[in-house]
Amino acid sequence: LRHRAEISVAIEDASAPVLGRPVGERLGLEPGSRVLVRRAIRFTGPAGDDTPVLPDSLADEYYPYDLVRDTQLASPGAISPEEILAGLGHPLRGYDDEIRPRLATAEERRILSLAQVSVVLELARSAHTADRRPVLVSHQIRRGDGAIYRYEISYQGHRPAARTTRPARSK
Repeated sequence: LRHRAEISVAIEDASAPVLGRPVGERLGLEPGSRVLVRRAIRFTGPAGDDTPVLPDSLADEYYPYDLVRDTQLASPGAISPEEILAGLGHPLRGYDDEIRPRLATAEERRILSLAQVSVVLELARSAHTADRRPVLVSHQIRRGDGAIYRYEISYQGHRPAARTTRPARSK
């Protein structure tokens, strides 16, 4: 498959809701703080397609403005947020995901070219550093019409072995 994105960047108040909670709260920011937002409409098409035209998702990435204001994140080009955050001394070490299916809003149906009654998958992902400091909130709206979502979760470092219970012995 071939992918492309239309990206815009804005500075906004951190009170914007993501799955019912202000993004500033998710980032551990003080009330009245600002966030840098990278908004993307993502498109997917066949491998030979130079310019895919089918929008498949909406993706907003929120960062603490004071942390990233002077970085490449503040421009709409294709970049690696992970590399930029690591370069600032905040390498990502984990994610907390919240996922819910729901009916698409009128605006989401318009942008994603969905039918009048359509289901989307909404994802809120909070990325954090080793000390659990949140430095990025990703909010995605994905098409639900026949899409298959596959997750692979890796663990860095030591992961405790799972406990097992033994069956009781019969006498």
